[in-house]
Amino acid sequence: MYYKKHLVEGKGELFLLRRVRCAMEPGAGEAHLTLAFVIKKIDLTGPKWVSVEDLDKDSAVFVGNNDFFSLSASNVPGCKGNCIYFTDDCLDQFVSNGYLDCLEDDIYGGHDIGMYNNETDAFDRFYPSESNLIKPPPLWFTTC
Repeated sequence: MYYKKHLVEGKGELFLLRRVRCAMEPGAGEAHLTLAFVIKKIDLTGPKWVSVEDLDKDSAVFVGNNDFFSLSASNVPGCKGNCIYFTDDCLDQFVSNGYLDCLEDDIYGGHDIGMYNNETDAFDRFYPSESNLIKPPPLWFTTC
């Protein structure tokens, strides 16, 4: 198991998201799966990090290999509040082995994509095909 941390600003508050992951199967190389998100926010009176149960009911957080940010879910059609949308951000092999070489491999990147609903503590995985793999892994972008 391993963790990745993201700092995300949302409605004037600073959140620390800790993404908990594990290998999808023994011997799968870098293929991994997100199991949980631990959410904390900064309490500036301390200052200290405090655990929070929920994000704002209208806030959607996006984390991935290129960016992490928060948006008002009501401004994005089809987007749900109090949710974390994530893309596969395990790109170490793309950098070390060369991007084109990794496109031939099915074990690096593009496996761990979906939405975590913080209210229900449930994951919804996004895969456009039965292969459970998207190459290259998607990127987040916003015009805001």
